[in-house]
Amino acid sequence: MEEAAWQRVKEVFHEAVEYAGTERDAVVQTACGDNQAVFNEVSELLASHDENERIRRLAADRPGSASASGPYALP
Repeated sequence: MEEAAWQRVKEVFHEAVEYAGTERDAVVQTACGDNQAVFNEVSELLASHDENERIRRLAADRPGSASASGPYALP
């Protein structure tokens, strides 16, 4: 993917990550227009981001792991 396309992917991702569900889908679709490559990349990044957030929340909910992991404090 060319640099300009990657820049667009980053822009769309950072805009869309603030939304959820159908609102997010509409933001991505509108921002990407007919550019299927950018749409696919943004969709994959958002799915990965959502999965990471889900895992982070699950880990935070476990007893004894709410705010620290070894010597490191987690936000």
